[in-house]
Amino acid sequence: ILNFSPIGLFYRAFAAVMDGLDVVMTLPAPGVAPAGLASTGAPVFNTPWTVLHTPALTLPVALHEGLPVGVQLVGRIDDDARLLAVAARAEAAFDFRSEPMPCRV
Repeated sequence: ILNFSPIGLFYRAFAAVMDGLDVVMTLPAPGVAPAGLASTGAPVFNTPWTVLHTPALTLPVALHEGLPVGVQLVGRIDDDARLLAVAARAEAAFDFRSEPMPCRV
């Protein structure tokens, strides 16, 4: 990544923000999942992580009108193992499979 390119600046800023953090939890999409299989929704909240090549994943945490609502966990650049470890603990804490929480939007 070039030192003064916009992506290079973004890369360094993200690395500085993540210093001392294991993961960041954010929204995976601007709304609930769309009905049907034609689309997975707007990728706007996933694009930064794709550009940075940083690990990110989404966990379902609730249902809204039968469709999943999730949280997105974003890890440090090149630290996939830590993200997966934190995600496993978060998945157990959310316990989505055994008793989904209703969501009010």
